[in-house]
Amino acid sequence: MKNIANILIIIFVAVSVYFMRADIKTAYLKVKGYIEQAQNKEPAFQEIKDPSETTSKGSISTSTPGPLKVLNSFLNHDSPSDLKQSETIRLTNEARAKNGNLPNLKENQTLDKSAKQKVDDMFAKQYFEHISPSGVGVSELGISAGYEYILIGENLALGNFKNEQALIDAWMASPGHRANILNKRYTEVGIAIKYGHFNGDNVWLAVQHFGLPKDSCPSVDFDLKTQIQNEQTQVKNIESTLNALKKEIDGEVAYNKEKVDEYNNLLNQYKNLTTKIGGEIEIYNKEVRAFNSCATGV
Repeated sequence: MKNIANILIIIFVAVSVYFMRADIKTAYLKVKGYIEQAQNKEPAFQEIKDPSETTSKGSISTSTPGPLKVLNSFLNHDSPSDLKQSETIRLTNEARAKNGNLPNLKENQTLDKSAKQKVDDMFAKQYFEHISPSGVGVSELGISAGYEYILIGENLALGNFKNEQALIDAWMASPGHRANILNKRYTEVGIAIKYGHFNGDNVWLAVQHFGLPKDSCPSVDFDLKTQIQNEQTQVKNIESTLNALKKEIDGEVAYNKEKVDEYNNLLNQYKNLTTKIGGEIEIYNKEVRAFNSCATGV
């Protein structure tokens, strides 16, 4: 009887181990499926659109109509009167009000600075173009002056203007320059006007810099993106550990409860972290979509 009892115990243990290992194998298959499902469902990062690239529905970062040499009707060949920056800004906003009742552009000192850099550079190097001989345009000027923008534009004018109104009239008579002045997306302006010797003549050079600052659009939490990327690295490390543990458990002759418990704990961490990452990516992508919509104007 004792021998029979021992045999029955051995059979019971063997059967139990068999079914436990079968259950573990089934669990592995489920885990493998879960991991693959999580990887397939995890949303990808959406990226900030570069506003310097033309989009089918959006805008471009810079608007630079051809430099304007004014017609004789706008010129005064006598001694020129002083052209004031403040009056030029006032008349710019007056033109916006008269043409579509557009809101006033706010003077921005950083744009004043970039406009001054442009007018000084044109006199110093004796050129009249949007791109300097060294390859610097309004985008680079805005950045070097410290202006973070979504959109930036530039109007240039050369001539002996009667007054500030003559300057604005000259720009408004040119379709490209008029479009800059009346662009409803611009919210800020900077102006520099300087009289000096240019290519053998004494003339005024005038520069308008228009801008839509970066903080006009919803912010994007780039720290969140960094956090997500760090968490994704953690997930890959956990996944590697899970695979290694599975091989160890498969190689065990007897059921190893300690390793199976470790495996299950890691699996819970994996599930929780992948769920967390999915939610964080959705939050980040929502911010990016809001920024891109604002930046492109759609």
